[in-house]
Amino acid sequence: MEQSDLKYIAQRLIQTRSNILENYPFFGRLLMRLPFGFADCKTAYTDMRRIVFDPAFAINLSDEELCFVVMHELMHCVLKHCIRGRGKLHYLYNIAGDIVVNSIVLEAMGLKEFKIDGSKVMHCSPNGYEGRNYSTEEIYEMIVKEVDESFIKEFG
Repeated sequence: MEQSDLKYIAQRLIQTRSNILENYPFFGRLLMRLPFGFADCKTAYTDMRRIVFDPAFAINLSDEELCFVVMHELMHCVLKHCIRGRGKLHYLYNIAGDIVVNSIVLEAMGLKEFKIDGSKVMHCSPNGYEGRNYSTEEIYEMIVKEVDESFIKEFG
Protein backbone atom coordinates (compact mmCIF):
# COMPACT_ATOMS: atom_id res chain seq x y z
CA MET A 1 0.00 0.00 0.00
CA GLU A 2 1.23 3.48 -0.87
CA GLN A 3 2.38 5.86 1.84
CA SER A 4 -0.27 8.35 0.66
CA ASP A 5 -2.97 5.71 1.26
CA LEU A 6 -1.73 5.14 4.83
CA LYS A 7 -1.75 8.88 5.43
CA TYR A 8 -5.32 9.09 4.08
CA ILE A 9 -6.49 6.25 6.34
CA ALA A 10 -4.75 7.81 9.36
CA GLN A 11 -6.54 11.11 8.67
CA ARG A 12 -9.87 9.28 8.40
CA LEU A 13 -9.22 7.55 11.73
CA ILE A 14 -8.46 10.88 13.40
CA GLN A 15 -11.67 12.32 11.93
CA THR A 16 -13.59 9.23 13.08
CA ARG A 17 -12.25 9.71 16.62
CA SER A 18 -13.46 13.34 16.53
CA ASN A 19 -16.87 12.30 15.22
CA ILE A 20 -17.21 9.67 17.93
CA LEU A 21 -16.24 12.21 20.60
CA GLU A 22 -18.89 14.59 19.29
CA ASN A 23 -21.70 12.09 18.67
CA TYR A 24 -20.98 9.40 21.27
CA PRO A 25 -19.16 11.21 24.11
CA PHE A 26 -18.93 8.14 26.36
CA PHE A 27 -17.11 6.19 23.67
CA GLY A 28 -15.13 9.24 22.56
CA ARG A 29 -13.69 9.92 26.00
CA LEU A 30 -12.57 6.30 26.30
CA LEU A 31 -11.05 6.44 22.85
CA MET A 32 -8.91 9.54 23.47
CA ARG A 33 -5.90 7.68 24.86
CA LEU A 34 -6.07 4.68 22.55
CA PRO A 35 -3.77 5.05 19.54
CA PHE A 36 -4.31 3.53 16.11
CA GLY A 37 -1.89 1.30 14.25
CA PHE A 38 -1.56 -0.61 11.01
CA ALA A 39 -0.74 -4.27 10.34
CA ASP A 40 -1.48 -6.97 7.83
CA CYS A 41 -4.31 -8.55 9.85
CA LYS A 42 -7.15 -8.83 7.27
CA THR A 43 -9.58 -6.65 9.29
CA ALA A 44 -8.98 -4.95 12.66
CA TYR A 45 -8.08 -5.97 16.20
CA THR A 46 -7.07 -4.60 19.56
CA ASP A 47 -4.37 -5.65 21.99
CA MET A 48 -5.89 -3.36 24.64
CA ARG A 49 -3.12 -0.80 24.04
CA ARG A 50 -4.14 0.26 20.53
CA ILE A 51 -6.61 -0.41 17.73
CA VAL A 52 -4.92 -1.90 14.68
CA PHE A 53 -6.31 -1.84 11.16
CA ASP A 54 -5.30 -3.65 8.04
CA PRO A 55 -5.00 -0.77 5.57
CA ALA A 56 -6.52 -2.85 2.75
CA PHE A 57 -9.60 -3.38 4.94
CA ALA A 58 -9.85 0.16 6.33
CA ILE A 59 -9.53 1.97 3.02
CA ASN A 60 -12.75 0.38 1.73
CA LEU A 61 -14.91 1.14 4.77
CA SER A 62 -17.52 3.87 4.68
CA ASP A 63 -17.36 6.54 7.39
CA GLU A 64 -20.20 4.81 9.26
CA GLU A 65 -18.50 1.40 9.00
CA LEU A 66 -15.22 2.85 10.23
CA CYS A 67 -17.02 4.42 13.19
CA PHE A 68 -18.68 1.11 14.02
CA VAL A 69 -15.41 -0.85 13.83
CA VAL A 70 -13.58 1.67 16.03
CA MET A 71 -16.34 1.55 18.66
CA HIS A 72 -16.43 -2.26 18.36
CA GLU A 73 -12.69 -2.59 19.06
CA LEU A 74 -12.89 -0.02 21.84
CA MET A 75 -15.56 -2.08 23.61
CA HIS A 76 -13.34 -5.17 23.44
CA CYS A 77 -10.81 -3.08 25.41
CA VAL A 78 -13.37 -1.76 27.88
CA LEU A 79 -14.69 -5.26 28.56
CA LYS A 80 -11.13 -6.67 28.75
CA HIS A 81 -11.89 -9.50 26.36
CA CYS A 82 -8.18 -10.10 25.70
CA ILE A 83 -7.72 -11.00 29.36
CA ARG A 84 -11.05 -12.63 30.17
CA GLY A 85 -10.82 -15.02 27.22
CA ARG A 86 -7.64 -16.70 28.41
CA GLY A 87 -8.07 -20.44 28.88
CA LYS A 88 -11.10 -20.55 26.60
CA LEU A 89 -11.42 -21.56 22.96
CA HIS A 90 -10.18 -18.35 21.36
CA TYR A 91 -12.31 -18.56 18.21
CA LEU A 92 -15.54 -19.17 20.14
CA TYR A 93 -14.76 -16.62 22.84
CA ASN A 94 -14.11 -14.03 20.14
CA ILE A 95 -17.51 -14.75 18.57
CA ALA A 96 -19.16 -14.38 21.98
CA GLY A 97 -17.32 -11.11 22.58
CA ASP A 98 -18.28 -9.83 19.14
CA ILE A 99 -21.94 -10.55 19.85
CA VAL A 100 -21.78 -8.55 23.09
CA VAL A 101 -19.85 -5.56 21.75
CA ASN A 102 -21.83 -5.38 18.50
CA SER A 103 -25.06 -5.31 20.47
CA ILE A 104 -23.74 -2.50 22.68
CA VAL A 105 -22.54 -0.47 19.69
CA LEU A 106 -25.80 -0.98 17.80
CA GLU A 107 -27.76 0.32 20.77
CA ALA A 108 -25.45 3.32 21.16
CA MET A 109 -25.82 4.17 17.47
CA GLY A 110 -29.61 3.67 17.58
CA LEU A 111 -29.53 0.86 15.01
CA LYS A 112 -31.28 -2.51 14.83
CA GLU A 113 -28.66 -4.09 12.55
CA PHE A 114 -25.54 -3.14 10.65
CA LYS A 115 -23.38 -4.46 7.85
CA ILE A 116 -19.62 -4.32 7.54
CA ASP A 117 -18.31 -4.97 4.06
CA GLY A 118 -21.75 -6.34 3.10
CA SER A 119 -22.05 -8.81 6.00
CA LYS A 120 -24.46 -8.35 8.91
CA VAL A 121 -22.73 -8.05 12.27
CA MET A 122 -23.67 -10.68 14.84
CA HIS A 123 -25.47 -9.17 17.81
CA CYS A 124 -27.89 -11.78 19.13
CA SER A 125 -27.03 -14.58 21.51
CA PRO A 126 -27.75 -18.17 20.43
CA ASN A 127 -31.14 -17.95 22.19
CA GLY A 128 -32.09 -14.95 20.05
CA TYR A 129 -31.79 -12.16 22.63
CA GLU A 130 -29.51 -9.15 22.30
CA GLY A 131 -25.94 -9.87 23.33
CA ARG A 132 -25.76 -6.84 25.61
CA ASN A 133 -28.12 -8.67 27.99
CA TYR A 134 -25.43 -11.24 28.81
CA SER A 135 -21.81 -11.45 29.77
CA THR A 136 -19.40 -12.73 27.16
CA GLU A 137 -18.86 -15.82 29.30
CA GLU A 138 -22.60 -16.59 29.31
CA ILE A 139 -22.76 -16.34 25.52
CA TYR A 140 -19.56 -18.37 25.21
CA GLU A 141 -21.16 -21.18 27.22
CA MET A 142 -24.27 -21.05 25.00
CA ILE A 143 -22.08 -21.36 21.91
CA VAL A 144 -19.98 -24.19 23.35
CA LYS A 145 -23.15 -26.19 24.05
CA GLU A 146 -24.19 -25.82 20.39
CA VAL A 147 -20.81 -26.58 18.80
CA ASP A 148 -20.05 -30.03 17.48
CA GLU A 149 -17.75 -31.96 19.83
CA SER A 150 -15.29 -32.65 16.98
CA PHE A 151 -14.73 -28.87 16.63
CA ILE A 152 -13.84 -28.59 20.31
CA LYS A 153 -11.44 -31.55 20.09
CA GLU A 154 -9.74 -30.06 17.03
CA PHE A 155 -9.49 -26.46 18.28
CA GLY A 156 -9.59 -26.95 22.04
